[in-house]
Amino acid sequence: MLKNVAGQSLPFSFVSSSDGESVATTGTPTGFVQKDTDASAAAAGTFTHRGNGQWTYEPTKAETNADAIGFQFRLATYITQPITVYTTELSDVADAILTRQMTESYAADGVAPTLAQALFLTMQQAGEFEITDTTITVNGLDGSTPVATFAMDDATNPTSRTRAS
Repeated sequence: MLKNVAGQSLPFSFVSSSDGESVATTGTPTGFVQKDTDASAAAAGTFTHRGNGQWTYEPTKAETNADAIGFQFRLATYITQPITVYTTELSDVADAILTRQMTESYAADGVAPTLAQALFLTMQQAGEFEITDTTITVNGLDGSTPVATFAMDDATNPTSRTRAS
């Protein structure tokens, strides 16, 4: 869960305390929120029944402003549902995506790439490649290790290329 961000939700179900199996599809849940080492307080967010006994709780922005959050959801004759979540700063997510150094890696021909693999191949095609006859060889970051090859349809006036390896 992102720290201090509204619009997030927690899915959960209520199980019957009498048979341990039936799930609640109606009622008005209540809840408590305990942030870090603070005292527990009444839940201020929104409970919604999504169908087939699946509920969600959307905490307020203030309720997500903690490192560790304990949620406790209650509904008459159903087992109380405790959920603990740990938050992360949105900037930590951005840092992991935008500034953390990636490990060089390339997907095999015909295999769906990870985001890092797609970026590496795109970057290397633009800067580190050789053309020999109808073959384009893309080299890795070291500038000499082949990481992919492409076949062109013509050596003089190519109109298409296809990944070969």
